[in-house]
Amino acid sequence: MKEEFEEQLLEIKEKFAEYLKIRGMSETTRAKYPLELKHFFRWLHSEQPKVSSLAEITRDVLSSYQTHLYYVENTRHPGKSLSFSAQQSRLVVVRCFFRFLLKEGFILYDPASELELPPDRRRRTLPRDIMTKKEVLKVLEEPNMQDLLGIRDRAILEVLYATGIRNMELCNLLLYDIDFEGETLRVTQGKHAKDRVVPLGRMAGEFLRLYLEEARPKLSRLPEERHLFLSCRGRPMCREAVNDIVRRYARSSGIKKKITTHSFRHTCATHLLQGKAPIRHIQEMLGHRSLSTTQLYTRVDLTDLKKVFKRCHPREHDES
Repeated sequence: MKEEFEEQLLEIKEKFAEYLKIRGMSETTRAKYPLELKHFFRWLHSEQPKVSSLAEITRDVLSSYQTHLYYVENTRHPGKSLSFSAQQSRLVVVRCFFRFLLKEGFILYDPASELELPPDRRRRTLPRDIMTKKEVLKVLEEPNMQDLLGIRDRAILEVLYATGIRNMELCNLLLYDIDFEGETLRVTQGKHAKDRVVPLGRMAGEFLRLYLEEARPKLSRLPEERHLFLSCRGRPMCREAVNDIVRRYARSSGIKKKITTHSFRHTCATHLLQGKAPIRHIQEMLGHRSLSTTQLYTRVDLTDLKKVFKRCHPREHDES
């Protein structure tokens, strides 16, 4: 019976991986979920050896697993338990898995439906890697425009700053995703499988056109290759390569902040807000599913608040 359960689980896990893909989960998430699920089944086999079918995984079993997570030692910080966010992450995967099981008819009721997640006690603050306009300009001007890869890198940096697209979205861009006349960029295969069209802007468009005219034809090895950005070997750019490009130019520009591709996304959103762009428009541009994610950028620090107070409060200008 136990062997049959193990065989069934192997088949179900394969179907679950396909389910995540169909739902539009990112590659990172699709890689993470099976790992988180492995923790659950490892615990199940160790602490609940009598469970020999999915039907025997009850609410009480899942409640025991949640209690177990509370006392699990944090491998990164010996002597401490798992953070609430780590516990929450593992339980979210379990809930998703059992929703899938119910939907596909593997179980008759969902024992995880009433599973309460631990509170997320992280204080969401404005990212620290947001660049000033001067810092952005420094990074943008770092690539050597006399070099093929320098021309490509400048186009990549300009597109990241102008559009705020994610690293993977940039790597997935194809030649026909660009509309130079309309100055827009079509972003496909985005997070949650949500496609969108974003403004490209004049400057990013100019450097992108330069790349297409002078650099890409010499980098391309295969006529049928349709990816926009290519490596020195003529292959589509990967996330790690784009990350390396951003880090290298940020370092050579002398900026002390830890700059990544996502820093350009944070910076783009912040600068749009500072330019009085409506929050809803920024949400659409960044491809955020929830407005609350975009609203993170509306937070201001105490220094900015003091400046506004001194400039705007009547008592600060009272001469009497």
